Amino acid sequence: LGQKVQKVTVQPVNLIFRYLQNKPRIQVWLYEQVKMQIERSFVGSIVLKHLFLLF
Repeated sequence: LGQKVQKVTVQPVNLIFRYLQNKPRIQVWLYEQVKMQIERSFVGSIVLKHLFLLF
């Protein structure tokens, strides 16, 4: 009883990187072409590095 819970702040880029390491399927919807969407599974750290350049 009475244990303190420590909250840890994680930078968004680290959270996204950790999420993408699980190789989920990602959907990207283009802002100006709402009828077009891209869905992929990203594999490999090189792809992840290039993806982060977009953000």
